[in-house]
Amino acid sequence: VLADELDPAQGLAVISEGLLNYFDQANVMALWERIGRCLQPFNKGLYLADLFVAEDNAGVLGTGFRNLLSAFVRGRVHFHFGDAQAAAHALAQAGLDAARLQRPSDFLSETTPAMVTSAKRVRIIEAKLG
Repeated sequence: VLADELDPAQGLAVISEGLLNYFDQANVMALWERIGRCLQPFNKGLYLADLFVAEDNAGVLGTGFRNLLSAFVRGRVHFHFGDAQAAAHALAQAGLDAARLQRPSDFLSETTPAMVTSAKRVRIIEAKLG
């Protein structure tokens, strides 16, 4: 409803931070489809989000992280996609093309090893339209 009041000649960015892994995959896909439809009328569209994928969170540490976070939020934390490529494909199916999932750790220069480890567990979605 809000997007209908905006000038479609201008660009629009939608950000969903810290949400996706709390929803099941069907709800994530439905959200991405709504965002894709929302961005469609605009000259340029950008969607940004964070997403945890299974390949970056495997092993004891990844399982422990998911279990601890699930207990903290009192709900299930989902790793919907096996890897970044599967997530990019799902974004394209939802109408969010030109999707890239980047590791924040690739952009860190002077950090502590703990920060790099944490930054390797999450991906940043950048999907563009227009």
